[in-house]
Amino acid sequence: MSIVLMNDFHMDDEYTTGANADCDRVTCCRADSGMPKDPTMAAGKWGDATIGRCDVPQRTIVSMLEHIRDEKKPDAVFWMGDSIPHNLDSLSLENNTYIMKAVSQLVDMELIVKGDFGGRFFVTPGNHDDYPQDSFNNFKKRDNPVFNEYAPLWDAFMTDEKQMKTFLDWGYFSQPLKKSDGTKVATVLSINSNVCYLFNFAGWFHFEDPGGMLGWMERTLQEVEAEGGAAILISHVPNYFQCMRQYGKRFHAIVDKYQHVIRFQTNAHEHVEQFQVYRDMVEKKPINVAFWAGSTTTFRGVNPSF
Repeated sequence: MSIVLMNDFHMDDEYTTGANADCDRVTCCRADSGMPKDPTMAAGKWGDATIGRCDVPQRTIVSMLEHIRDEKKPDAVFWMGDSIPHNLDSLSLENNTYIMKAVSQLVDMELIVKGDFGGRFFVTPGNHDDYPQDSFNNFKKRDNPVFNEYAPLWDAFMTDEKQMKTFLDWGYFSQPLKKSDGTKVATVLSINSNVCYLFNFAGWFHFEDPGGMLGWMERTLQEVEAEGGAAILISHVPNYFQCMRQYGKRFHAIVDKYQHVIRFQTNAHEHVEQFQVYRDMVEKKPINVAFWAGSTTTFRGVNPSF
């Protein structure tokens, strides 16, 4: 079974081909970056990895989605968040909402409407996908303004109304992964790990389970175990070393307990391909692995990938 992992689009509507890729702003290759004195510092058509301070234009994302749909033709797609560009000095609530809606509609058109990936498409939000970034709150229902605006559009990617409601309330859900013939392969748990991120300062003052997510995760894995099934965990921020200690320890304990159920995990966020080995909490033997996918954006000096 083939699965495409795509994430960290960071689509920049103001990306300007030929603009300065080495400017004095947070993000370059934009209209306000000026023109380069050195022609080798001119922004390319699809993005620019020369210095690593440029995101990508919409055409790069469209080209990638078309390639996935028409050439790769995977059995399923995992979309793991971060669509907002890195220009932190000029973002706003309205701007972030507009970008998230635009990217969501773009993905829906290219992969669901044209590609018929309905029921084979799994999503999870990223730490940039709200405003301000890294501020995802999960201490009461629907407490994230940007998420509240674009999340209903993700109804096109969901197959269960009850799970969709959980997603709208808290940002997490589960959904079966099936073969083209309808045979269930595994249960995918979409974990909203933004709530545990070290730079999500709201989480520093709350020590309870955010949105009841870890309790839900454990109950869901128990149900999968009871039916003799398998589980896959997807999230944006890696759930272990980049999470606050109280969350990371409990998450690790759940992975340890259900190591025979969880087949693998996949994360995003780092913009480079890596993997992380989980070890049991007593004997330190390997029990699970988390794969980190590369990014579509060229920010941090990498070529677009999925």
